[in-house]
Amino acid sequence: MNGMVLLKQSQKIMAALTLVLLTIWGMGLSYANNSPQSLQQISGQTNYDEVSVLGRGSANSIAWSPDGASLIVAGSLGLWLYEDNFQVVTHLVSTSEEILLAAWSPDGTRIAGATNSNGIKIWDVATGLQLTTIASDTFDTFSLKWSPDSSKLATASYDQIRVWDSVSGQFLAALPEQVNSVSTLVWNPSGSQLAGAWDGTIYIWDTTTYEQMNTFSLQSGRFKSIDWSIANKIAVTNLNAQQILLLDGATGKLEQKFDGEVSQVAWSSDGNLLAGTANSDVQVWDAMNFYRKSTLIDHLGAVREIKWKPNSKVLAASSMDNNVRIWDTLIGQVMTHIDDHTSSVESVTWMSTESQIGAGYKSGEVRLWNFQINNLVNIIHLDGRTSTWNNDQTLLAGNTDSETLTVWNWADLLNDSLNQETSSELDIIYYKAVSFNDITAIGWSPDDQFLAISSNDYFARVIDAATGDVIFGIEHESQEVFQIIWSPDGQQVATAADNVRIWNARNGTSIATLPSISQTVWRITWSPDGQRIAGGSWEGCIVLWNATTHDIEFVTSGHADSITALAWHPRGNILASGSDDGTIILWDVNTGEVIETLTGHNGPVTALAWNSDGTQLASGGEDGTIRIWANE
Repeated sequence: MNGMVLLKQSQKIMAALTLVLLTIWGMGLSYANNSPQSLQQISGQTNYDEVSVLGRGSANSIAWSPDGASLIVAGSLGLWLYEDNFQVVTHLVSTSEEILLAAWSPDGTRIAGATNSNGIKIWDVATGLQLTTIASDTFDTFSLKWSPDSSKLATASYDQIRVWDSVSGQFLAALPEQVNSVSTLVWNPSGSQLAGAWDGTIYIWDTTTYEQMNTFSLQSGRFKSIDWSIANKIAVTNLNAQQILLLDGATGKLEQKFDGEVSQVAWSSDGNLLAGTANSDVQVWDAMNFYRKSTLIDHLGAVREIKWKPNSKVLAASSMDNNVRIWDTLIGQVMTHIDDHTSSVESVTWMSTESQIGAGYKSGEVRLWNFQINNLVNIIHLDGRTSTWNNDQTLLAGNTDSETLTVWNWADLLNDSLNQETSSELDIIYYKAVSFNDITAIGWSPDDQFLAISSNDYFARVIDAATGDVIFGIEHESQEVFQIIWSPDGQQVATAADNVRIWNARNGTSIATLPSISQTVWRITWSPDGQRIAGGSWEGCIVLWNATTHDIEFVTSGHADSITALAWHPRGNILASGSDDGTIILWDVNTGEVIETLTGHNGPVTALAWNSDGTQLASGGEDGTIRIWANE
């Protein structure tokens, strides 16, 4: 994939310098030239408005209020406030920027957030209004800590450690450049010192003079996380030695070691308990008597952040599955889940009633939404990274790892979910390890008898949907196969790799190689009438081929980044394209002109699907939301 990324970047540069259309004209082909400058909005033809948003976006960071009454979840849609036993939810801050980190001021009046545009903003908790933007760093901020008196903010990014006045936003100091790769920051309880750890050294600065006071070094190790307790004890994780080290904050003397492959540590507010993340588990130690009290096991993904509720033994932990668990550490059990945040949407499907949307997520979940009442109906954990229903929605196919295909009985999965049962082996039609290497796409044939699968081992395969047996393989000599699609009549398949090709769907013989546009086309879709194939490139171009003559009808552009999803309107007169630039464009396929540009996703658009009459379009995004657009 590294080579592909480099290729993509170089192609973007070349796209800015090269007139692709002149290249194809030189080949004797004729089609419409619609450069970004020549695209025109077609007024009055259609008007799609966003009518519903399903989901609360991704969950990136969590933070308790100082009184422990509320929990903030920061993510792709801003800040969500959970209180009253986590049942009442307030969208405290809605922002067009994703919030990657959040921290509540110790006085409880403000929340600071680091955004995906490298800015740091502060909001008033009572009103939700933005008070100030205090920084715009060159690189992403990966640590954000308030001073104990709420007067300052310390930030760490790849280029520098900085300290800011939290009221005025004034820059106060930059800490020494030689330690600019410190992984995390922490204030001591009095706020007189600031510490950071990286490699085998802990650095401590005086927060009045901002001069380096001390360093605590060990012979070997790589420090990942550091926390300072109220009892002036420093806990630091040593990844190489797989240990947690307890140091005296005044002398740096090593007092105790805990064994464990822990990446992050956090002290309870009384300094008696220490929690650490260990992959998908959370471990809790008695720091006074030096023994492990419990291991908290429930997360479905790696735990990435832990926060103690102030003045309690309650711990909040967020994980890579975008769910938050609230733990009672005294008994080692989950008190409640916050499961309404999601990872990137990988697929969207209108279910047969068209009052529900089925969606597959990068985390492996499949969720069923009733979009009319904006309600989550079901969550099914499949660990299937690519999930797709067959045409009558009786079966669900997905890859449970990079090389294994599974087909489930959809009715059984729903029944287990409604009865709060774990999916059983009886739900599986078959579970078969075929010689795949990182499955990139799965598609059912129109008659549901076959599955077409593409992968990055240069092959696409057509398999028997009832048995999983491979019918034939299609090889692209030197390029991973990004996608394989069926023609509406099921007689042909098309693949996108080093170029776009059409194949006989019964025996895999080559029918045609479509003309190239000097760009990498990696998303393709067949028109409902079978007469055209549309493609989207890494550089943001749309190309339309005649599926019978194989000629190019037009090439056009309008997106600022890669095309990530394509969907034909049921009548075949409109093509929807989603992009890494976060927009959806509706194209008139007869002219190549833009009908409408839809904006709303906070990040790349990853999936598109029209309902049966084309009055509504569902889109999924990397921001973890599904958005419904209606022509009303």
